[in-house]
Parts: sequence; structure tokens; C-alpha cells
Amino acid sequence: MNIGLFGFGNVGGGVGKIIFDALQKNIFPFSLTKIGVQSLEETDFLGIPSSYFTEEKNDILEDESIGIVIEVIGGITTAKEIIETALKNGKHVITANKALLAEHGNELFALAKHHGVHLKFEAAVGGGIPIIRTLQTHYSIGDISRVAGIVNGTCNFMLSALEQGGKEYEQVLLEAQQEGFAEKDPTFDVEGYDAAQKLALLSHLAFGIEIPDWKKIETTGISGLQSADFLFAHEIDKKIRLIVSAEKTNNQLYLSVSPCFVPRGGTLGSINGPTNVICIDHQYLGEISMKGAGAGRYPTAMSVISDLWAILRNEVINPMPLKDLQITDLSSPKRSYYIRCFVKDCPGVLSTITSIFGRHGVSIDEIKNAHGSTIPLCILTHSCLSDQKNMILKDLGVLDIVLSEVLCLEVYK
Repeated sequence: MNIGLFGFGNVGGGVGKIIFDALQKNIFPFSLTKIGVQSLEETDFLGIPSSYFTEEKNDILEDESIGIVIEVIGGITTAKEIIETALKNGKHVITANKALLAEHGNELFALAKHHGVHLKFEAAVGGGIPIIRTLQTHYSIGDISRVAGIVNGTCNFMLSALEQGGKEYEQVLLEAQQEGFAEKDPTFDVEGYDAAQKLALLSHLAFGIEIPDWKKIETTGISGLQSADFLFAHEIDKKIRLIVSAEKTNNQLYLSVSPCFVPRGGTLGSINGPTNVICIDHQYLGEISMKGAGAGRYPTAMSVISDLWAILRNEVINPMPLKDLQITDLSSPKRSYYIRCFVKDCPGVLSTITSIFGRHGVSIDEIKNAHGSTIPLCILTHSCLSDQKNMILKDLGVLDIVLSEVLCLEVYK
């Protein structure tokens, strides 16, 4: 079982180092043959002899003695070429590339099946949390009604800092970048796109559907949050967390990525910093949650290593029959919502706003405002249907007294 490794950055360096150290102790039934890097001159070999490294892809892809290819270079184009070539050459593939699988996973899994090889991806979601294999094996019988959780460490680190108060969004973002939790361009994380890609993979595994188009998942990031939102959350004993959710009702599947109010002492509210958590509601097992390091060199590398052992055991996953679930934009269950907008400080504002809620049959649980030239009006509703909520948002959005885009967050009980 000879291994060819593509990529020696954060995760790749962890994978290579773990394998090399294990080989020195004669406790690993694999052999590390070659490590592909973009530039030998710019690579920190981490104590591994330079003879292991190459800049030529074909030193790995065309080597018939190499039976397993690990891809941890990231990106789409080059990674896809490497994986496709490896699969066609009859090599098993392990990848941590959630972006690639979210875009091209359906065709790559079909290609692996056609050539009779494994395509493993435990490290693509949840870092060191063994969620992929758990969904593939432990939940293979019985219906899953919901998968929800926190899967983006950047956002969770920032939200944990913002709820402490005293810091603005840009300051917390800078701290996340300095700590290595956020990229130089954080857009993919803070706007929820990274989480949406992971949700696409989770929904494929949990509900037996083809990997949905992550770009069509209803997605809201954290960049629009204001200090007023965190203050209101604190007053009602909630926290704000970026939640991914895939919920099945009858033959419909509702997918969403959004900041939500969650109970402060609950499973989701107790997760701070870059930690991830994933919760599963199952027909026979009830609710089970798994939490752990959602990223990082060694936690993610260990998920890659677990895929090596799965290949060694020839662990064949029998896929669930493809289900014809309709992905819907509307959530069927009734929910409470937090609605916030900045409005003019003038007579009649409050009655105008509240009358819209009454018109659509939605009662208000709590309302808070402050004084100033503009007022952040924060409203907590009782449970209502998403259709009712959407009509309220539509009516609020056309009022002259509303000075900003209306923010709406789900509230978890």
C-alpha cells in the first residue's frame, strides 16, 4: 500500500509528518513513496528527507506501485485533474477538499465506482470529527429527520468574541486573521459559503440525495450582525451561532445556513471558539451530537489517516438508494424569529411596525428599542409559519421609515 501525497501545506504537512514518524517506528502498514509540492525551494520538509519530494505530478500519478493518492492541495481545477487521473489509473483517493466535492462530487464518486476504487473524504467536513463515516455506517438504517450544527470555525471564533462586547466586527475579524482562523480574504467563511458546501455534503450523506448545488442553499453570513443583536440575545439568555441545518418534512428537505439564536446552555450555545459540533436526529437513536476540532493541522490530518485504515480494511460503503426529495425554500415547522431593523426616530414608528405583524397574524413576544437619530428596533416573535415571516419582511422592506436591510434570524428553543 504505497502512498503518494499531493500538498504539504498546513494539512498536508500534518499528514506527511504523522505517516513518516509512524514509519520510523515500524507501526504503519503503508509506505510513503512521494510527496508532490508546487515548489521544492519554498517547502519546509519538516524533517522528512528531500528525496521524498517532487514537483512533477506524474511521478505519483504514473507510478504503478502507488496505490493510494492523498490530495490536500485545495482549490478546484488542479485538484480535480489529479483526482480524476488517479481514479482512472486505478488508484484509491483520499481528499480533504470539500469545495471540490461540493462542485463535482457526484461525477467523481461515479468515476470511482466505475473504476472499482475508493474515494474517501472524512477530512472534508468537521476537521477531526468523524462525521462522514458515522453517517455512512452508523445511520445506514432508519430515517434521519434533521442534521444541524456549527461547521465553520472562523465564524464561531468571531461570534464567540463579539458576544463578549466591547469589540466591533472588523476588530474581531483582524484578530481571527492574526490567530490563523480567518483567511486574508474572509468572504468565503463569513458569508457562509464554506458552511453551505459542507452542508451540501452532509445532506447527501444523511438523506441519500445527490449532492445539491450549494450555491442554491439559502445562505446568510455573519457580516451583517450588529452589537444590538448580541445585546438582545444576551437579554433573552441566547447566543448567536452560524448554524447549518438540513431538515426533512414528509418528502421535502429544507436546507439553510444562517446565524441563529440558540439557548446559551444548550448543545449549540455551549460551543465556543473554533470548535465544531454536528447534531443528528435519528428515528431510532434520538438526538446525538459530536463535537471537536473543526480544523487545524493534526485534527484534520488524523481524519485523513482514518481513511487510510478504511482502505486497508477494504471498507466498502453501500450507498443509500437515491431518494427523490424536493429541496424547498420554505421551512414547514412553525418557528420563532428575531427581526431587527434600523428605523427613523419619529412619532408613530412603533405602531406602524407592530401593525404589520398583526396584519399577518403574528404575535410579538418581546420588543426593544433605543433612543437616537436612528433606532435599532429588535423584535422577538411567537412561533409562526415562514410564509407569515416572509410577508412581514416584505412589508417592512418597503417602508420609508426603515433605514436599513431587515435582519431576520431563527430562534431555537
